[in-house]
Amino acid sequence: MLAAGLLFFHGGPLGLCDHIAQENRFRFETIRGARAVLLHAEGTLGFYHYPDPNESEEPGIVEYRRLMNVHFPGKELNRYSLYGYAFGMLVVEGLERAGRNLTRDGFLDAMESIKDWDSGGILPPVSFSAENHHAQRAGVICELKDGKFVPLTDWLEP
Repeated sequence: MLAAGLLFFHGGPLGLCDHIAQENRFRFETIRGARAVLLHAEGTLGFYHYPDPNESEEPGIVEYRRLMNVHFPGKELNRYSLYGYAFGMLVVEGLERAGRNLTRDGFLDAMESIKDWDSGGILPPVSFSAENHHAQRAGVICELKDGKFVPLTDWLEP
């Protein structure tokens, strides 16, 4: 169980978790013995930064799925494209705030003016300042149940 927990938390020595767990679903065909890992990992606790793009009913994720279906039908949903979608929306917010006469300093000022920006549940509320340019510090404690990472908490920050 310790090995499975380490694999789940840190990705293992060669990033094996990326090969075994494909965005919340275990892919048995990629690594021999993955079925055994799943059986031994059941109940393992972990931490993630983004909700499951396939399962979450948060409004921002429902819209992400709708847009993916319109613009990229048949493409598999994953946390990487969800991440890009959320941070793309955040950049658009900054660009809109900066206005038509865009400059680097104007864009930075606009981004630093963002307070409690709502991503529709993809991220916790985002706030920036001149001293803080880090958008995502929080995550959720989860548990592996039936091959899916199930959230156990709301957003937690260090």
